[in-house]
Amino acid sequence: MTRLLVVDGGQSTVRVRVSTAEDQPNTVVELPGVTRLDQPAEAIPKKVSDAMENLQYPQIDRVVLGLTTAPSAPEECRILAQRIADITRASDVWLADDSVTAHAAAFSGETGVALWAGTGVACFAVRPDALRTFDGLGFLLGDYGGAFWIGRIALKRILRDFDLGRPQRGALPTLAGKHFGSLQNLHIAVHDSSTRIDDIAQFARIVLDTASEDEQAGNLVREAAHLLAETAATAAAWVGPNTALALGGRLLTSHPVLYEALAERLQEDSRVSQLTRVSTSIVDGAMWLGRQSHPGRYREAVFVWNGRSGS
Repeated sequence: MTRLLVVDGGQSTVRVRVSTAEDQPNTVVELPGVTRLDQPAEAIPKKVSDAMENLQYPQIDRVVLGLTTAPSAPEECRILAQRIADITRASDVWLADDSVTAHAAAFSGETGVALWAGTGVACFAVRPDALRTFDGLGFLLGDYGGAFWIGRIALKRILRDFDLGRPQRGALPTLAGKHFGSLQNLHIAVHDSSTRIDDIAQFARIVLDTASEDEQAGNLVREAAHLLAETAATAAAWVGPNTALALGGRLLTSHPVLYEALAERLQEDSRVSQLTRVSTSIVDGAMWLGRQSHPGRYREAVFVWNGRSGS
């Protein structure tokens, strides 16, 4: 049996699971997340090293990484894979965007669209002749409807009203002040924080928890659902008629108000015919992928480093 170490490298949390023995099949270590502002080529190996210490350095054959911060250039992929191999002593390292391992969690390589919403948004589509990512553009340029997007839009609107002396509406301004210390210094607290992306994403959870009683929060959740639905339905149309669409990720599985708003919009969209909600995680997808002899349908989207060949 191949002994695996798999990594879900998110912006809020990095999760590492190892499967090495019958008495320790699914040990998981959770560490603070990594963004592209954190020099991921150095930060991800450090996270893996920290996890290995917590796991008492188990023997590993293969590492599978599904990363929000996955590099695109082959040489950068090779360098990162080599660093991971040096730490884990694994003979194989497979590296992919986390949208790929999310899709594997939902479809195990079969045709379909997987939309995952967490701090960011990962949407990956597989059809018989091609693969494609939708959105996944990162917190600066995309991730429409994800936790960072929700938190950022909420805070921008709150601060704009505060700055212009407009009446503060609903519960969100008070909650934002409590969460960050005060509205007066909220912008300073966010910009000075080393975890600013996660801080903003965490405020999205407050928005979602308030949405059923607060009009402003409810409207924002509906906006997020609309954007997520646009991404998912466009991906489904690209794959073709009768495409299976899977929804997952902690933002959707932990917050029914957003999932229900999204599902309602998708059920009204003629481009979507099969909709399922999945409870499996990106870590589960990476584990499934790592148990295969080769990446299969995902081969174009997975960088494979092999210690025997050095590439």
